[in-house]
Amino acid sequence: MLNGNEPYDDEQMTLLSTTANLASDGFQGVSVEAKDLSFQIKGKTILNNVNITIEPGNLVCLLGPSGAGKTTLLSTLAGRAPHKGTLYGEVLYGGEELTEDYFPSISFTTQDDILLNTLTPTETLSFVGKLVLPKNTTKEERTKRVNTVIQMLKLEHCRDTIIGSYGRRSSGISGGERKRLNIGTSLISEPQVLFLDEPTSGLDSNTAFSVISLLKDLSLRGLTVICSIHQPRQEIFTLFDKSMVLSKGSVIYYGPVRMIRKYFQTFGLHCRSGVNQADWMVQLVEIKEKNTYGLPQLEINYKKPKRKRRNKYYFSSSDDLIDSKSENGTNAPKIVNLKNKKNVDKSERDRNGNENENRNNTDGNHNQKDGNDDLDQDIIVSNSDEEYSNDDNDDEFEGEIKNKPGTLAFVKELIKRYQKSKLFKLYAKPDQCLSDQLTARNSVTRNEFYKSWVLIHRGMITTIREKQKLIKIFAGVFVALFVGSVFYDLPLSQTGVRDRMGLLFFSLIATLLISMISVLHDLPYEKVLFLKESQDRTYSAMAYLNAKMVCDFPFEVIIPIFYSIILYNMTKLRKDWSAFFIFLLTTIMIRNVGATIGFLLSSVSKSSEIGLGLAPPVIIPQLIFTGFLVDFDTIPAFLRWFRYINPMKYAFEVLINNEFTDLKFGCTPSELVNFVCPFTTGDQVLNYYAYNDVNYTESLLLLLLFLFILKAFTYFGVYYSKRREIGK
Repeated sequence: MLNGNEPYDDEQMTLLSTTANLASDGFQGVSVEAKDLSFQIKGKTILNNVNITIEPGNLVCLLGPSGAGKTTLLSTLAGRAPHKGTLYGEVLYGGEELTEDYFPSISFTTQDDILLNTLTPTETLSFVGKLVLPKNTTKEERTKRVNTVIQMLKLEHCRDTIIGSYGRRSSGISGGERKRLNIGTSLISEPQVLFLDEPTSGLDSNTAFSVISLLKDLSLRGLTVICSIHQPRQEIFTLFDKSMVLSKGSVIYYGPVRMIRKYFQTFGLHCRSGVNQADWMVQLVEIKEKNTYGLPQLEINYKKPKRKRRNKYYFSSSDDLIDSKSENGTNAPKIVNLKNKKNVDKSERDRNGNENENRNNTDGNHNQKDGNDDLDQDIIVSNSDEEYSNDDNDDEFEGEIKNKPGTLAFVKELIKRYQKSKLFKLYAKPDQCLSDQLTARNSVTRNEFYKSWVLIHRGMITTIREKQKLIKIFAGVFVALFVGSVFYDLPLSQTGVRDRMGLLFFSLIATLLISMISVLHDLPYEKVLFLKESQDRTYSAMAYLNAKMVCDFPFEVIIPIFYSIILYNMTKLRKDWSAFFIFLLTTIMIRNVGATIGFLLSSVSKSSEIGLGLAPPVIIPQLIFTGFLVDFDTIPAFLRWFRYINPMKYAFEVLINNEFTDLKFGCTPSELVNFVCPFTTGDQVLNYYAYNDVNYTESLLLLLLFLFILKAFTYFGVYYSKRREIGK
């Protein structure tokens, strides 16, 4: 059963072997059933009347061309059907409907390896264990579970290596190790059913073989494993117990991998020796606008016979024709080589003289006749009315396929034949439940307060190891040095009045924009991780937001401290400790406002590009309504209200009052106006620009209030994003 077109090498045989000392760490699988499952979205049918039953301890793959509905079916079986569509039918686990309490017993591994690059495999699994394992799990039990999974995944050699960025093996673990670790995050919770969306995507053939070998090992331990897969090699494909082929949301075939060739041969469809069965089936059910196919060795053609006889199909070349009549009188096809008729006749005589020889071994495999042959022949009976049709007057299901390959009619006929087959009755609709029910464990998991602290711990480790944070500190220092050089040593003259106001305004702009753009750039990847773990019911949006704000807050304070110390001393702003403290406090608050606005825009945007596109419409009104660029009295009355909800206005009022109150100014001869100095005190400046009636203590409190309001909106933005993406 595990043989492909070529024998496995020693390394692959080692991967196939199970570990003896892990035999006790078995899984309690559960059957998964889909009954008349259909899914529609915006009037388009994605799944159409799907009926399947997957037994515990089985490794099942979903195959089909693009748009066949593989990912939708996989998500629907896992209880993750897209919330914008309409679902019909039901999905049963052990004969029971899926409820919220049973979700911890189901794990879903996404196609992308969504991992924190700054953690090690041991740390990654440990934090997942803290979040998903029951609250009565001790530290020793959790550590043992982590070590068991690492050993099972064969990650002992890199357990303490930083994961690193994907594709940079020198700085982290390899792509195959990332795939196995991604699967390991799903195994920590000891699931009963494991779903995987294209686990071999982006991997080379040997790495893909190792990943599927791991899944085979898990299924042999009792776990129910279901995955979609794209173009597997023959030796990888034969690792699967069962295969399901989809086309246009309907099932074309569902049954054992070993029976694929025999099943399709009953319709006169023959997979030539040496051709990958998986690729052959996918191309067979693909609907094309024109009857042209890209790969010559998988080419399917239809030839209308000149005389009245059954239709013929041939593969790969015009030399290999499929006759509809075999030597035993059934409709099982045989290959006729027109160029070498003598060899054909000789092989015919050899087969007639060796009746005990396996007639179905046409794929070059080393399979031998076993006890399953009788079962296979019993399930697949060529041209059986009982198998294909319930109407004696309907010959639609008799003999070979009558429609042209690559057409919708051809696929529909395959669907009908499958639904009338004994294969469908045996594997798609069993008479009774095949296993025990799922285990409910949601009621004993940790509370959200504990999960917040776990996320804070994980976030702090990640933040400390991230080089981007150090870069941000250096960037803040650079901006302070550059701005300080431009406004270096501001004089207490009339020029100094204008330059001080420009410095305070520009300082606010720089602080707000840098913090906001930084969050808009960095947050999307963290958002993907949050959505994945939220869909796994690992923690809530509030726990994530609390941890994110706590982890980022130290840097939102450290960077303004460096910035303020450098800028304040280089520009020679007001020499007073209390004035410096207010300047620093305002800078910290406006930086947190910018970061929160960036967080809010990123949470409601589907991509970082959209978030960055929304930034100008949010920032420009704040700059205009600060009161420095445009006088409020010149703004149209119906727009003046905006200044009261502008945090930049309150921040600028605080800074300008803090700097100019009781400050003395002088004049140079060139600055005199009618031999009079325009401004001799800072209070005159405040009075001239209408800032004299501002209580900057109240402005500070209002700025703090706006910061809390923005954080509340951010929570709703994160919650909205979660509902929009996963509907939970």
